[in-house]
Amino acid sequence: MAPGGCLACAISSNHEKQTVLYVVCCRAEVFCDRNFLKRKGLPDVKPIVFLHLPKTAGQTIHHALGTICGEEKIAPFRLQSQVSGPTSFPRGYILHSGHLHWDGLEAMLPQPFSFSVIRDPKERFASFYFYMRKKIRDQVASGNPVRNHGIHAALTEPVECFFFNQDDDLSVRIRLAWANRTLTYFALRKLERRKEDQRLELDDLVTAALLNAEQLSAIYDFEDLSPLEADIEQLWGQRPDIVGQNTNRGPLTQGVSRWASLLDELGSDRLARGMESFVDEDEIFLGKLRAQGDGSDGRITGSGVATS
Repeated sequence: MAPGGCLACAISSNHEKQTVLYVVCCRAEVFCDRNFLKRKGLPDVKPIVFLHLPKTAGQTIHHALGTICGEEKIAPFRLQSQVSGPTSFPRGYILHSGHLHWDGLEAMLPQPFSFSVIRDPKERFASFYFYMRKKIRDQVASGNPVRNHGIHAALTEPVECFFFNQDDDLSVRIRLAWANRTLTYFALRKLERRKEDQRLELDDLVTAALLNAEQLSAIYDFEDLSPLEADIEQLWGQRPDIVGQNTNRGPLTQGVSRWASLLDELGSDRLARGMESFVDEDEIFLGKLRAQGDGSDGRITGSGVATS
């Protein structure tokens, strides 16, 4: 165990370095307790934390779970930029769902049922690109200003100008924010890397990500969310309507490969090869993650409710 009760040193004796990778709870507070839930008139059920990677059916899952528990029981933070206070998981709610940093997860009492959903890295990445591009271009077409004049403005340009921008600073910002986001979310417990994170070794990131993945009750596969439905039904007594739904559909036709469509737009074998670096670390991590579990119950890792 690391100094101060933190698990950060579990993967290295270099505590200063590893706290960047793996900050758990040595500075965290207790954010939720059953008595507080009762005083608020909330049901005495296990809280759920859904850690949402972009373009992994997150809006569909959020809507389905919210329909069961009710709007007033959903924590107000859906984006990390909305978080005020010391934690992404304020007490008094039974559903926490969003693109949230999760370094305070272990401090929640009672311990929540925590989960995430993973998707093929190439398809997830390309789906996010097409979704964001349409969103920004529609925004510009309607006369609304672009908030992020760097990355968002670049989405109005041809695809090759976005991913291989001649502005070195902008190119670095795009890569830090977009590349290998699955590994980033599990290793650093946040969705974007900072410039100083570029010095971190891939092996250390993957090791941290695998350790962090073990802290979740379950990780599900985007391609089959029926085990998630079954687990929620066991926890909350009602089965959510997730499979077959699509609350936040992207601009491409269902069944069309997003990655292949992205490469087609690039129109260059050289640029297509360059795109691999945006997802190659994710593929390494997910390959190791899948190898850790047998997948016999339909989950990538964890035994669902049985381990929560």
